[in-house]
Order: sequence, then C-alpha cells, then structure tokens
Amino acid sequence: MKKNLMLIPAILILTLVFSYITADNGQKYMEEEAGGEDKPVIERTISVSGDAVFEEEAKERSLNETVEAGEEAAEEAVDVVMQAALPVTTLPGLDISDEQNERISYMSMDFPPYEAEEEGPPKINMVVDLDYDTDVDDVVALRVAAQLHRYERIELKAVMASSAGEKPCQAMHAQLAHDGLNNVPIGYARGGIETGSPYWKALTDSYFSLYGYQLYDSVELYKKAIRECMAKDEKLRIVTTGYLVNIEALLMDPQGYSLVKNGVESIWITGGVYPKGYDHNLAHTEAAMRSANYVSLASPVPLVYSSQLSIQNANEDVVTVGQMVLAADTYETDPVTLSFRAYEKRNKTDLSCGRFAWDPFCVWAAALTPEETMTHTVPVNMTIGTNGWNEFSYDKPANSSLLLRDHEDVSWYALQLEAWDIAGISGMSLPAYAYIMGNDIYDSSHPDEEP
Repeated sequence: MKKNLMLIPAILILTLVFSYITADNGQKYMEEEAGGEDKPVIERTISVSGDAVFEEEAKERSLNETVEAGEEAAEEAVDVVMQAALPVTTLPGLDISDEQNERISYMSMDFPPYEAEEEGPPKINMVVDLDYDTDVDDVVALRVAAQLHRYERIELKAVMASSAGEKPCQAMHAQLAHDGLNNVPIGYARGGIETGSPYWKALTDSYFSLYGYQLYDSVELYKKAIRECMAKDEKLRIVTTGYLVNIEALLMDPQGYSLVKNGVESIWITGGVYPKGYDHNLAHTEAAMRSANYVSLASPVPLVYSSQLSIQNANEDVVTVGQMVLAADTYETDPVTLSFRAYEKRNKTDLSCGRFAWDPFCVWAAALTPEETMTHTVPVNMTIGTNGWNEFSYDKPANSSLLLRDHEDVSWYALQLEAWDIAGISGMSLPAYAYIMGNDIYDSSHPDEEP
C-alpha cells in the first residue's frame, strides 16, 4: 500500500513535464503559422514520432516518383504529337513545360491542311423511257441502265413504257427483277402507242411476279421522281429510247411543265436521221409524230439527240450489242438471251452477231462522262415536222445538241456496251475493260492514236 502511494507523486511529475513539452510544441507551430513561412509538411511533423518521419519520407519519395513519371509521360506525349503532327494545345493532367508547349504549337501550325481525295463523277439521277417493243435493243438498254445503277453510276429513279397497255410494264419489271431491281417503279403510258413484242411473254413467263411491282401513271411518276431530286437540291436526267408520248403528256401538264423546267437537267432522245429523214421513234404513228413535234418545240430544257450517226461510221459500220451474252449464256435463261431468241424466231433472222445498239448507246452515253465514253455533243438545230420529218442543220441557230463519237472505230464502243450487258448475267461481274481508258486492250489496237 505504501509503495502504491509513493507512485502518485512520480505520476504527477511526469504529467506536468508532458504538458509543458506539448504546450511548447503547440506554441512553436502557431508561431510558424503566424510567420507565414511555407515549409513542407514533413518538417512540421518531425517532432511527433519516428514512425511519422518514416511515413512522410515514403510519401515524399512517392510524390517525387509521380512527378518524374508525369514528366516522362509528357515527353512521350510530345513525341507522339510531333510524330502525328496533330493540333494539340493542352494535355490534361500532365505538367508540360513551356518549351514542350512551344514544340507542340509549332507542329500544330506547321501541319498541312487535310486534303480530301478527289471525288469521282457525280451520280446521275435518271429515268429511262422505253417503248420496249418493235426491236430487241430496248432490252439491252434496260440491262445497261440496271447495271449502271448496280455499280452506282446512276440512280435509276423509274422506268417508263411508251407502248400502250400493261404488258410492256410487266415485261420490264420481269427483267429488272432478274437483275435485282424489282423495286424500281414502272410508268404506265396515258397515250401509249399500240404495238406488240415477241419477247414480252418470254420475260413475264420466266421472271414476272407481283413482288415489288409498282405501277404508276407515267406523268405522276415523272413528277414524283423530279420532286424527289429537287428535295435533295439535285436534278433529273431523262433518257428516252422510244416514243415521246410520256414526255409530251408531262409537258402538257401545267404542274409537270414547271417541274421539268426547274428540276430536269436535260432530255436525251434516241431518234433522228442525219442529216434528214424519217425515224421510227419520231414518225412511226400519228401519235409519235405529234409528240416528237411537240417536245422539240415546247421543251424548257436542253434536248440531246442520239441519231443513227451516233452509232454508225463513214464506212457504215455500226455499234452492235448482244453477241457476248448469247455466247456466254449457255443455258439461255438470261432475259437478253430470251428476248433475242424470241426476236429471231418471229423475224426469221440470226442475231448471233448482235443487234444495232441505238437504245443502249444513248443510255450509256447519258450516264457516264464524255471522257469515259469517248463521245461529245455539238450544238445543232433540230426540227421535227408534224409529219415526223426531221432535219439537222448547222445553218440555223442551235436549239439542241447532237451526240457524236470521238473515234471512227465502232468496235471499241461495242466492247464497252457488251461489258455492261454481260455483267447482268447471273454470277457475272463487270469486266475490267468497261473502264478501258488507258487499257492495254485498246492501246494495243490503236498504237498511233492519242485518246
């Protein structure tokens, strides 16, 4: 008991000493704060304990390592920026020196502006208007249009039939369905010309179905196609390979005339005998004569004529189509083959060497650039009388244009058309010589000719 009582004074003395020491340290801390000296945290806690000193030293080492890592990351970031030459002005979270910022800014300013790759020719919005009878080249014309659409050279907005009745419409839909374009709308002629074709039945029996079949009044479909183009601030190009009855009806419609004037870029017409004469498309019937005369006088947009001169040279050699499809389609299931065989049977003729390419030539030339097709147009005055008589003249002010070839060799043009034609056979793709500009096949046969 006495021993315990003796411990009490010792405890009291120790308590007083501890209070004095801590009070002195607190006073020193307050004096340092009041003095405004900005000393590291580690110096303020050095008198607390040895463990505290160890912990703070560890924190300092970690902080130094973080700073060093940040500087290395900054250097790496600068190197990346300099290699990529990207316009970077700041890198969040990194302490980048002024020198490094100058290097980044310099590379940003020195970086050349981005130059987009040169775009190809613009895609042409097109409507193809065919009689789709009488001759078999209409089938090749539709095939060429379908493949130009498939290879994204044109946007085929619609196809029209200028022959009377629904049979040509169904036959066109059957061919388009074979070529994978069964959703292309078809225009039914208001004042179509009564004719007939041996290949309508062959095509509808083989490929026609109601799937995707869209039949419109031709005038309403024309107006619909033009409005769609105008909504995108674009224009439509019309190519007609038959009678002009649909275009006449469109121009006689007040709303249609205004749409053509504002939304159609040009009308390409397969027809005309050079320098003058009677052409089938312009003079076949009274309705054909009347419509050709009206369109030639009333059109508010440029007219481009593809006459017999466009596909025939001075030696009367003519561009032909179809022979390659007939040779390649051994099963004879392609629409072009079916049509050619039906035409041969009715007319007791042989088309193994092909058929004159009046209609497909006009579609092809209207769809591609003059450089690609090696064609050009010249201003000309074209008059069509009420009796269908046409006359091209250079002595009068030009009101139209005439489509001409750049070269007399018709075989090159036949090869081009055949390339697009044969691409429609199931499983076939577009042959390389469809883009023959500078191709060895052409150059080797024309060694002294400058394209």
